[in-house]
Formats: sequence, structure tokens, C-alpha cells
Amino acid sequence: MKTAPTIRRILPLFLLLLVACAGAAARTNVQLPAIRSSWGNLREAVVRQLVVEPDAATEAAMVGADQALQVGDPVQVLAVDWKRLDRAIELDLARQIAAGQIGPLGAESRRGLLAEFHDAIRLYTRTTQ
Repeated sequence: MKTAPTIRRILPLFLLLLVACAGAAARTNVQLPAIRSSWGNLREAVVRQLVVEPDAATEAAMVGADQALQVGDPVQVLAVDWKRLDRAIELDLARQIAAGQIGPLGAESRRGLLAEFHDAIRLYTRTTQ
């Protein structure tokens, strides 16, 4: 009975392929929508900063982020100038703290959201690095 040994050899490869496909599907169907949702919240801070202090490079980075996340291409997501966008978010946060619109706990929460966003981006793009 050669069938049983053959199945035992093929089954692990099949399971590995199944897990790999599930990972790609999870990245597209779960991670990307979550990243897009978080970006929507973070993008508001960038827009507020641009209203106060217009900057063409920051605006271009924001448009690039919008396009990359819409398409969902990990290579395009990596190409976004996230550091420039982070600076805009941090400046907006500092302005809100100074104006008393947000307290230390709210600021900590926003920074946590930003850190989680970048963790998700790293995880989403890790197969392309």
C-alpha cells in the first residue's frame, strides 16, 4: 500500500500551501481594511496640520498614502513618506495639547494608535522587504 506513505508526504506540503494562502488572504481581507480605517483617523490630523501650515511635500505624502492604501500594493505602501506624515500628526497633536483640546491620556492614545498603525504597515509589507 503505497497510497498511505504518499499521502503522508503530500499532506504537510498541502497544509503549508493552505496556510500560505490563508496568510495572503488575511493580509488583504483583514489587515488592509484595518490599516485603511486607522489611516482615516490619522489622516484627519494631517489635514488639520496642513490647514494651519500648508506644505506641498506633506500634502504629496498624504496623497501618496491615500493612493497606496487604496490600491493595496505593499511596494507602494513602503514608498510613502510616513516620517513626514508622522511629523504632521505630531505637530497637530502638540497644538491640540497646547490649546487644551486634548489631555495627556488622549495624546497617549493617539500616539498608541500611530504606533499600532506602523506595526500593521510593517506586518502588511514584510513579504516585500
